[in-house]
Amino acid sequence: MSTRALSLSLAQRSAIGASVVLGALLAPLARACPEKLPSGMTAVSVGEHLSVNKLGVAILQVESRESMTALLKRTGEEWQAAGYAVKLNQAAGWHVVSALSEKCVTTLQLVERNGSFGYMAVNRLAKPMTVRLPEVPTPRGARILSNVLSDDDGRKASTTVLAASQSVARLASFYRQALIDGRWSGVRAVAGANDGNTPNSAIVSGQLGRERIEIVIVEDGGSRVVVNVATEL
Repeated sequence: MSTRALSLSLAQRSAIGASVVLGALLAPLARACPEKLPSGMTAVSVGEHLSVNKLGVAILQVESRESMTALLKRTGEEWQAAGYAVKLNQAAGWHVVSALSEKCVTTLQLVERNGSFGYMAVNRLAKPMTVRLPEVPTPRGARILSNVLSDDDGRKASTTVLAASQSVARLASFYRQALIDGRWSGVRAVAGANDGNTPNSAIVSGQLGRERIEIVIVEDGGSRVVVNVATEL
């Protein structure tokens, strides 16, 4: 799953409480977030032990024959009736409904695909995950857009997305030298070019013990960088 899909902005909060008694009954529920899959959906686990931008989450890939609009509306109403603060938004082509409390958030993000397709993410109030992997320097002035950590039965991984103002060629040179200075072995930099032979993409890779790194750089109104470090099995 892509990290862009995991960078969600939300809007328009509302909460329900028909009476003081109902509010008191729902108060305990609001301290946690919904983890039950909406009815009619099927799911496949993407990751149970992930940290996305320092939040511990579990992520499911979900789908349903029900239309996206109807499913989001029904889910939002159910979460709201259960006492959660509900937000609706659109981000990067995704339609998102979220249930928030003071301590956690659950998000369901969908697109229309033979009904509905997307992801459900639940922040279970886990402490930020500590995944120890070799550090990679960040180019000067680069902005970190997202960071995803995972630990899948001992296979640790980190994916960081950055935006930078430097050219693809300059960034490829920076990362290549950074890996050499960091004593990575088998360092390679492979460039891609447009029809005018101007570099518009590059992949820099290397190995350090059991850790494998792959850095993908593409031209994107500046440059977009995806740094993936993973422990090999």
